[in-house]
Amino acid sequence: MTHLVGKGLAARHGSGRRSGTLVLDGVDFHLRPGEIVGIIGPNGAGKSTLLRLLAGLQEPEAGRVTLDGHTPSPRQRARTVAYLEQGAAVHWPLSVRETVALGRLPHRGRLGPADPAADTRAVDAALQATGVSALAQRRADTLSGGERMRVLLARALAVEAPLLLADEPVAALDPHHQLHILELLRARARAGGAVALILHDLALAARFCDRLMLLVGGRVLADGPPAEVLGDIRLAQAFSITVLRGTEGGAPWLLPWTRLPLPRPEEDMT
Repeated sequence: MTHLVGKGLAARHGSGRRSGTLVLDGVDFHLRPGEIVGIIGPNGAGKSTLLRLLAGLQEPEAGRVTLDGHTPSPRQRARTVAYLEQGAAVHWPLSVRETVALGRLPHRGRLGPADPAADTRAVDAALQATGVSALAQRRADTLSGGERMRVLLARALAVEAPLLLADEPVAALDPHHQLHILELLRARARAGGAVALILHDLALAARFCDRLMLLVGGRVLADGPPAEVLGDIRLAQAFSITVLRGTEGGAPWLLPWTRLPLPRPEEDMT
């Protein structure tokens, strides 16, 4: 993995639409080297749209996305930013190894692999890191949902990009593999990269993320350390819930516990 230097990835006053509706409205976001940032919020808050803008898969309705302070070229973005889509599927009868090897496409020239040995090392490392080496010869479209998600994460890791954007990377995983993948992503950030991921599990977000951005109605309700963002008042505003809290080994934990009445549509929670 190439280390990220400079100013990182940023969206300035980013706005975006989905199916013609404005779902992200003037959001500022900054992903810096060495950190893992969790993007949280209720359904429809604009989380996936923000990640797509950052990945260059959607043009902003307004605002600008920059890499180290500049607008990146498509090739630079492809080598610097890896993206794992929510609910991504495998559409071709490829083996797991062939699927993961697709992550090396940004490093290829017109005549094929620029460095076949580097491609092999990157694919092997990604398979091992995500625990799917034993599945390498299986057809990827025959796997379970959790296995497929780990394979697609391996494809993103094989890019060896310093920035990783992941949309609900642990939603389909059992608890053991959820912890494994989040430990892996945190280690990547500690090694000099940067990770932004969408999470719905607030306990995992509190435990593994250095910073949280809470989106509600397409706008930022809070952005800061987990202990600050996950306060009782903000959780009631954003999710209409109360939580139980405690500590384990000196680390705080929380558990969603009761539902509160949902706000009326005309109420502005931001």
